Amino acid sequence: MLEGGHLLRDESGRPLTVLDDLDRWQQRVRRLAYADERLQEFQRPLALDVQPMLRTAVLFSGFLLEDYGDKLDEEGVALLTKLHQTATRARQAIAAMLRLSNIFVRPEMVERVAMDSLLREVMRKVKRSHPHTTFHLADKVPDVQGVRSQITQLFEEVAANGAEHNDSALPVVKVGWAESTPREDSRVRFFVKDNGTGIEKRHFERIFAMFERLDFQRSPDSLGAGLALCRRIVECHGGRMWVESEPGEGSTFWFTLPRADVPEGAAPHAGFDPYAGLDPPRDSES
Repeated sequence: MLEGGHLLRDESGRPLTVLDDLDRWQQRVRRLAYADERLQEFQRPLALDVQPMLRTAVLFSGFLLEDYGDKLDEEGVALLTKLHQTATRARQAIAAMLRLSNIFVRPEMVERVAMDSLLREVMRKVKRSHPHTTFHLADKVPDVQGVRSQITQLFEEVAANGAEHNDSALPVVKVGWAESTPREDSRVRFFVKDNGTGIEKRHFERIFAMFERLDFQRSPDSLGAGLALCRRIVECHGGRMWVESEPGEGSTFWFTLPRADVPEGAAPHAGFDPYAGLDPPRDSES
């Protein structure tokens, strides 16, 4: 089967037929319907029930500390403070979960994204939050196609992560791109490299899980949600994200995004995946 003059193939390299394409679209429809149902079940109680309860706990505990803190003994103040901090953190965690569930890509959201200007804006913003970190940005970055706001969040999160988890005397974060492999020639391969503490190989996947933190002492207020959100954005754009690192040698985060100008002869981009990772169980497929 041809698309744009290119022979479409599956992951094993076998040419796709019309029936394969029909089956692929039927499977995608099932996935979308299933994912929508699951997301609504997940979002509704969190947004309408749990968040208001936590908001009340945060407000009332704050009022008590402000108005009655001087009437409590030291232990009472400590317990009420702990309650306030825990409720605040729980509220932030649920907000992060809702943000994660709201990351999706629809065709009407996709546009050409000028990466040179976007990355300059991102670097200026991150630099304001991390004035002691030196940021280096590559030139002539290829444009991509995608959701601009999500791609902005992606680079902000990864660049800030490289600055925050960095105990070097002179923290440095480099943002750039590299030539893609032949298999990924319809994508741009980006990297964000830091000279920080590095990561042990056994933690390479753990750091992309929601609410996982390896460096609690350095960032006690961090939720550990940033990299999970980043991988979600990349996967919804049909790309992949991974890390290369050695303890004491810094880390390099790699991710791919769809190229705006696909080179002649390159295989077309596989497409955006709005609900990456949300497959229905086998017994639900019919």
